[in-house]
Amino acid sequence: MMVRQARALHSAAAALEARHLGAGGLRGEWAAAEGGGAAPCPAAERLAARARTLVERLRDSWQHLVRDRATRSLTYNDEQFHVLERITVAETGRRLRALLQRAAPQARARADALADWYKVAATVYLQTQILDKDVSAAELKLLALAARLQDAEHAARARAAARPPHPPQTPHTPVTCFEFYFTFTFHTQIF
Repeated sequence: MMVRQARALHSAAAALEARHLGAGGLRGEWAAAEGGGAAPCPAAERLAARARTLVERLRDSWQHLVRDRATRSLTYNDEQFHVLERITVAETGRRLRALLQRAAPQARARADALADWYKVAATVYLQTQILDKDVSAAELKLLALAARLQDAEHAARARAAARPPHPPQTPHTPVTCFEFYFTFTFHTQIF
C-alpha cells in the first residue's frame, strides 16, 4: 500500500514538474503572454514618465493662470502671456489625453494577460500545496509503520531471548569435487 501511494505521489510530482517547470512552464507562459501578440507594456514605452512630465507642465501652466487671475489688472504683455498659457494648457491636456488613450488599452491588455497567468499560477500553487499535504500524510503513515515495525522487532527479540537455546547442530563437512568424483566413480564401478 505504501509503495503504491509513494508511486502515485511520485508520478503526480513528476507530472506537475513536467507541466510547469520546463520551457513551457509558468515563466514560459508569461513570456508568451508578454511578447506573443499582447500589447506592449506601457512602462517599456515610458508612457508613465511622459505622462508625469505632461502633468507637471499642466500644473505649472495652471499655477500661472491662477496667479494671473489673482491680479486684477494685467498689462498687455501679461494678457498675451495669459492667452499663451491657455493655449499651452489646452495643448498639454490634448497630448495627455492622447497619451492616456494610447496607454489605457495597453494597460488593460497587460492586466488581462497578468490575470490569466495568475489564475494558472494560483492553480499550480494549489496543486503543490495539495501534493505537499499528501506527502506529509504519507510521511506520517511511513513513520507510524516504521514505529510498528520497530515494536514488532523488539517483541520478536524479546520472545527469542526468552526461548531456551537450541542444541548445537553437527557441522557438515564440505565435499571437494575430487572426493565426490572418487566416491561416485567407486560406487558406480561396484554395481
